[in-house]
Amino acid sequence: MRKYNIEFLEDFRCLSDNELLYQLTGSRETALKLGGINRWDDIIDNLSPARKNMAKAVLEMFHRLNAPQLVRIKSSQDIYEIMYPYYYSLDIEEAWVIALNTSSKILRKIRISVGGLTSTMVDVRVVMADLLKCKSTSFVLVHNHPSGSKRPSIDDDKLTEALRQAGKLLNIKLIDHVIIARDTYYSYADEGRL
Repeated sequence: MRKYNIEFLEDFRCLSDNELLYQLTGSRETALKLGGINRWDDIIDNLSPARKNMAKAVLEMFHRLNAPQLVRIKSSQDIYEIMYPYYYSLDIEEAWVIALNTSSKILRKIRISVGGLTSTMVDVRVVMADLLKCKSTSFVLVHNHPSGSKRPSIDDDKLTEALRQAGKLLNIKLIDHVIIARDTYYSYADEGRL
């Protein structure tokens, strides 16, 4: 993974925690109240709605921009490194599709489903429609298991086969289905299951 470029933060690195909290909250009183808190969720909960949205947007963009910018997918490890920033702190399941061209270069990353603690529903028709719109010739399905277990479920197997068959019909090849489970992952392609 590449290193974060934090030189532009130099003027904030010298601030105390309370001074940083003041910058986030805009209130000295709130900054003092939060001074002993060391959980991000507690800080976010004490921000105004506008500052809360801005803080969340900045954090999400930071993680996305610091994801490895691989132009081409060569392995399941590439997929994991590209998508981990989207999943690192989720406690619910989400499914994404990475649309690829004939050279396995990324055309687009598309969030296709948001679910609950143990599952997320994926509509094969929606996935195929999105892939057709961006003229994809191959794709990768990625979803997470917040439980930390990387083992695929029976539903994961059924979805993989349904997408593989739909892709085959439309000449859009499913090259992998990666399940991200915190700091590890499972790859259908690596396991010879595609």
